[in-house]
Amino acid sequence: MSPGTSDDGYARAVELTEEAMRVTDETHYAEGERLLREAMELVPDEPHFVNNYVAFCLQIAHNCTLGGEPAGAIVYYRKALEHGTDDAEGWMDLGAAYARNNQPLEALQAWQSALALLNPKKGRDKENIQNILENVRSVQKGLKRQGME
Repeated sequence: MSPGTSDDGYARAVELTEEAMRVTDETHYAEGERLLREAMELVPDEPHFVNNYVAFCLQIAHNCTLGGEPAGAIVYYRKALEHGTDDAEGWMDLGAAYARNNQPLEALQAWQSALALLNPKKGRDKENIQNILENVRSVQKGLKRQGME
């Protein structure tokens, strides 16, 4: 526990986290997120609770993607990126969700944010850059067909 964090606040944050895990299922995402956000706000100096919140949001975004709900995925990817550190894969996934939701300009902006975080000299980053560039070309072709570029 960080200096200055109250034992009561920490204990309550643990309770809220446990409750969030109990209520979270296909129909209670909002309640689980609310509880985790409250836990995070109780002890803002404890990265564990922030990490729980970010991981939760990423998991829900992934579930939304698998369920064919790109608008829901967008909401949760944005929340994860807002509270987590800049993460290239998060930006890549957000871009893909925007593209699936017929928001090509937003997709391009998210992918640009991802590219800014990647190092072209690293193997995995190099693959991600190639994937992003393929996605960008695909979106640009769609925009040209629609006369938007």
